[in-house]
Amino acid sequence: MNSKKIAAGVLAATGLVAAATAALAQPYYDPEYIGYRYTYYSDAEKTIYAGDIWDEGCGGDPAYVYVVRANVPSAYFTKEAVFYCGNGYIEPIMVG
Repeated sequence: MNSKKIAAGVLAATGLVAAATAALAQPYYDPEYIGYRYTYYSDAEKTIYAGDIWDEGCGGDPAYVYVVRANVPSAYFTKEAVFYCGNGYIEPIMVG
């Protein structure tokens, strides 16, 4: 009985270490520099699809970088990260 508890504890600890390692492997993206694809809707319940629009790209210079934001034509939308303006140019978002 005691060896089963030890084995379960070792298994749980191994899982925690694996999860922590995977979390460390994910790159950090500053939300200020993430470009999005917006899916917008005509209603608050987000059931009537109205269209999609994307942020336009990256602007600025190496000293000051920003995302050129889209003008979403509805207050009801979802967004999905699609690019990153980390170095002043568009980089893909790496999903692990």
